[in-house]
Amino acid sequence: TFAFGTSLTICSGGSVPALPTTSSNGITGTWSPSVVDNTTSGTYTFTPTAGLCATNTTFSVTVNPNITPTFSFGTSITICSGTAAPVLPNQSTNGVNGTWSPATINNQANGSYTFTPNAGQCAVSTSLTVTVTPTVTPAFSFGTSLTICTGGTVPSLPTTSSNGVDGVWNPATVSNTASGIYTFTPNATPQQCILPVTFTVTVNPIVTPTFSFGTTLALCSGSVAPALPATSTNGITGGWSPSAISNTTSGTYTFTPSPGQCATGTTLTVTVNPIPTVVVRGDTSLYDGNLMPSINFTGTPPGAVFNWTNSNATIGLGATGTGSISSFNVVNRGESPVSGTVTVTPVANGCSGSPKTFTITVKPLNKEVFVPNVFSPNGDGKNDFLFVYGNYIQKLDMKIFNQWGEQIAALTNTTTGWDGKYKGKPQPVGVYVYVLRATLTDGRTVNLKGSITLVR
Repeated sequence: TFAFGTSLTICSGGSVPALPTTSSNGITGTWSPSVVDNTTSGTYTFTPTAGLCATNTTFSVTVNPNITPTFSFGTSITICSGTAAPVLPNQSTNGVNGTWSPATINNQANGSYTFTPNAGQCAVSTSLTVTVTPTVTPAFSFGTSLTICTGGTVPSLPTTSSNGVDGVWNPATVSNTASGIYTFTPNATPQQCILPVTFTVTVNPIVTPTFSFGTTLALCSGSVAPALPATSTNGITGGWSPSAISNTTSGTYTFTPSPGQCATGTTLTVTVNPIPTVVVRGDTSLYDGNLMPSINFTGTPPGAVFNWTNSNATIGLGATGTGSISSFNVVNRGESPVSGTVTVTPVANGCSGSPKTFTITVKPLNKEVFVPNVFSPNGDGKNDFLFVYGNYIQKLDMKIFNQWGEQIAALTNTTTGWDGKYKGKPQPVGVYVYVLRATLTDGRTVNLKGSITLVR
């Protein structure tokens, strides 16, 4: 027996043992072949010296070839600066495990990367040479982005960059009405490391400035006009011309946006309306039941509306109204004069003028019932009839008697009088008596007795 046993497996070029002429158990002899070859597999035979009680033995040597690890990327690659570099795997495509140094490819600099197989494998180290080619980015005078207003100026897209790279654009023409991204693709191979670039165009819409007062404004002459702000409600800054609103003269005011904004100018039309006026009648006094004639107000400007109020509706006029006042019968059933103050306010185009006033005074009538004590029915057209007088008689019953107590006439209203006749015959001159009962409009009853002298 021998220390190295009966077999050995090595890698080509690996260490092999010397073949001793005496075994570890004292048997002498010879080997054939006498030296182990570390490059080729073989069987080596030990023959004991003649005369020894020993048998032959063999030593089998297997020599495995050394494998060079292979990888999908080969032994050299060229990459573009900044692009993705391949990952360095810990196992080759032909099954060799090991480690890389450095372990990661730097995509910014040239370098050499060594793969060292793990121990116990018949494999040799290998290396990867990485060449990093600088990346070229096509450059253009307009840069990589542009923001414009709708309808603004846009550049043409050249087929050669300012640093000499040829290529094509997609789309080929820049729109000045819609935002978009335009891609330049170089006419180059990947090995030239020329990158495509994009040109981003943002097209902002044209904004019309808006203001809280709108585009038209009506003012009353002399009223407070709003200030003209330097910033619109939708954020546009600019200036006005004229810069302040006149509250005495109509006009147009123009807002011009400051440069650099996607905005158009706008105008404000201001109409200054005159303060309306009204002409009213003078103070008026009437008696209860009289007709107050219609009142037609006049004033400026044409088309003005006249709103009126009455402080005392008991005079027969409503509390409020608009326009002319129709004729009406005034009312005062009291004992003292009453008044109503009419206040008229002119209004036109939303502007109110100074109110004007006038007073209607209604005086009460006599509330007594009166019977004349003499009349002369002689046909001269003067005092020919006897009437009962009273302003508020609603119902009348009057009987007239002669000196013998005979009823010779009766009156039932104030519009029909006694003509001094009885049964169509004129009555003699003399004194007659009457009895009267009258019911007034306020509900009171008046009873009268008296005498009447008939003269001719």
